Amino acid sequence: MSCHEKSFSTYQREVIKKVKTLMRDTQVNYEKSPNNHLQIKIAGIDRVFFTSSTPSDSRSLDNFIGDIRAEINRLAMLDAPQQIPAEPPNSVIKADARKSAQAFMVKVFEKTHKKLQRRLKHIERDEYQVFTTTTLDNRGDSVREFRKKLIKSEVEKAINTGKGKLFIPPGLNKKCQAELEEHLNTVLPSIPEYHHRMTQDMPLSAAATPQHSSPVIAPLASILPAQTQQQTPTKVEPSAAPADTPVAEKVLSQAPSTAKIEAADTAAPHNVLDDLINAKPHKRLAQLKALSKQHIALLIDDCQKALQQKHQDDIDFLAEQMQSRGVSLHELQDALK
Repeated sequence: MSCHEKSFSTYQREVIKKVKTLMRDTQVNYEKSPNNHLQIKIAGIDRVFFTSSTPSDSRSLDNFIGDIRAEINRLAMLDAPQQIPAEPPNSVIKADARKSAQAFMVKVFEKTHKKLQRRLKHIERDEYQVFTTTTLDNRGDSVREFRKKLIKSEVEKAINTGKGKLFIPPGLNKKCQAELEEHLNTVLPSIPEYHHRMTQDMPLSAAATPQHSSPVIAPLASILPAQTQQQTPTKVEPSAAPADTPVAEKVLSQAPSTAKIEAADTAAPHNVLDDLINAKPHKRLAQLKALSKQHIALLIDDCQKALQQKHQDDIDFLAEQMQSRGVSLHELQDALK
């Protein structure tokens, strides 16, 4: 130990020894400061490290050496070439892009929803004008097409305004349009309501339905194409039975058979329900589906009543024939056997 090192305290000499061991071949300069602290300068490091002569903390030596190591590591990081971060996999990129597109379409839905909500009265007015002026056989199709075009136009405007380079999947676009269409179907009048309004707006001279018709016939008359000509009902005369035929069999021959009933129904005046009955099943179902639930229930009730009345008419006819010809119930039963 040189005379110069004898002037340092035991703690300072231990610090010098550990620093030299840490730095190895790197030049280390050390000296005492005017206040008896140890100051160490290491070649290649601009910073000067200080420590006291007699520290009170037993971990002071370890903390001092750790401070030098941290500075060496910091300088090594600055000198090291910066590594280019690896590109994430395609699955992660696609997932992030879809999340961004979903968040963007939520904003598009909210923006378009508010805009349509503010214009409900104008949309209803335009729809009713389209409904009354359309040349299509089914007026409801014109209203549905008008709503779809309106929603598509508004959604496309909102997307083109703020999407930038973001790709919007067609499925998200269609889903947004479907939700908006469902909202408009809820808040705007239904197709039967437009039919009812148009019927009320028509002058009495142009009314196509009689006053005694069922409340279901009015919406059906506006859905189905009106007939310009009506056929004159043909009276079906019962065929006379031979003179030698028993009276009970004569009564049965006078009874309206299924073929006669069908012929009488065919010769009946042609009305708007004929197109509904003769239409294909899927078209008939679509036309009935356009009615409200209340109108469908009324239609079912009327059909059941009409069926009961037809059955009663057949019974009354047979009873009248039996009474006029003096046929007893037993003779009629024997003839049926």
